[in-house]
Amino acid sequence: MAIYLQQEVARVETRLKDQSVNMNKLAILLLAAMNIVNERFELKRTNSALLQDISGRSGDLLRLLDESIKTYDSKWLQVDPVQR
Repeated sequence: MAIYLQQEVARVETRLKDQSVNMNKLAILLLAAMNIVNERFELKRTNSALLQDISGRSGDLLRLLDESIKTYDSKWLQVDPVQR
């Protein structure tokens, strides 16, 4: 995590170098930390939507499988025992 924070601090410093902004180290560190937190929340939101999609699709598949099994069982029970 420390390396990731160092990389984000370097990225913030590079971005601010081109501007006429003179920030102290604490402000740069806070900005880097806020960027990391924002990135985490975006990932969490994206993953949450993906998880909901996967859960919905899994539920649909399970319902289809259950219906297929019930259909198969009812057809199998209707077959003459001699033919089984």
